[in-house]
Amino acid sequence: MSHETLVTAVRSENDRFDDRWLRSWIEAPRGRHSEKPDAVREMIERASPGPRLELFARTLASGWYSWGHEIAEPLIDQSAN
Repeated sequence: MSHETLVTAVRSENDRFDDRWLRSWIEAPRGRHSEKPDAVREMIERASPGPRLELFARTLASGWYSWGHEIAEPLIDQSAN
């Protein structure tokens, strides 16, 4: 068993997490080192409006801006659609 801490933030009071039914933990299959499970991304999408930014990302995700050593496309060129 292992665990990782997820830190989230919003830009303003109006961007707060609105879904109070979300659990504060998940159980997911282990992926690559530091790879976030899809379930985490889905929880964040359910709880908070976009745009969204994933720091230390390993891959681009639809609807998100992604920043990390393994992302070749600069943030300025990305579209969070």
